[in-house]
Amino acid sequence: MTTLRRRFGASLAAITTVVALSTGFAGSAHAVKIPAPNKDAQVSSATVLMDGESNPCKITGTIKAAEGDGTSLVLVEPGCGSPVRPLMGAYKYVKNGGESYEQVAAREAGKEIPHYTKEEVLISYGLKQPVYIDGARDTGIVGYLVLQIPDVASVVELHAQYTR
Repeated sequence: MTTLRRRFGASLAAITTVVALSTGFAGSAHAVKIPAPNKDAQVSSATVLMDGESNPCKITGTIKAAEGDGTSLVLVEPGCGSPVRPLMGAYKYVKNGGESYEQVAAREAGKEIPHYTKEEVLISYGLKQPVYIDGARDTGIVGYLVLQIPDVASVVELHAQYTR
């Protein structure tokens, strides 16, 4: 966050608020089973990523470059992903009291309530959007877009191996 503070100044309050919102959601949600990210994929600072709609997400910097098996946080171009999707997802999540549509329906019908992982919750509401390697989508998901500030920057939680 210190790097972001120096880089973007006044936008930090907005960034902090959105990060707090996006990382605070847990529990169960409307979800389909999502493939695990490809942790064996290699991504460098020159790699261009893409969101689910094939919009380019050029890496512009790092917040945290993990050593070994950890997750890296990289800055990408601000046009990556849909900034509306996380806002609508957060609205739906709150409206459903932190439960998925399936869970709400099951509860109302008196049936067993299905379980979903935290990752499935965040992804299903659009709070985490899958990111791929541009031109190599077959490699699979290499990370998740977790924060979007239009005209400033977006942040990808990168699960692939990152090299400078």
